[in-house]
Amino acid sequence: MGARLTAVAGLVAIAVGSGVVLAAPASAAHGELRGKNWFAINPSGCVNVPELPLKVYNFTNEYALVYQDRDCTGAIAEVVPPGGTSGDFSASIGRSVWVD
Repeated sequence: MGARLTAVAGLVAIAVGSGVVLAAPASAAHGELRGKNWFAINPSGCVNVPELPLKVYNFTNEYALVYQDRDCTGAIAEVVPPGGTSGDFSASIGRSVWVD
């Protein structure tokens, strides 16, 4: 949980520094988190991804944190912004995704 809070705090610091306004978190993200052969509608919390290599298409209104290990543990491999797509590095090592 500490790593997620640190990552979110870092995103807030970046957003505040760039003048971006963040909305208060809701109980779940709105939209879809997708991969080649999987998807989650209005995801909340950890999503273990059933495919490798992992590719994340973030069609939600929240940031998606790609973790190296299942159950959203290990190091964060990438932060995928709303409307963004994960890169090649996280595809090679990512195993799960956290969305608030």
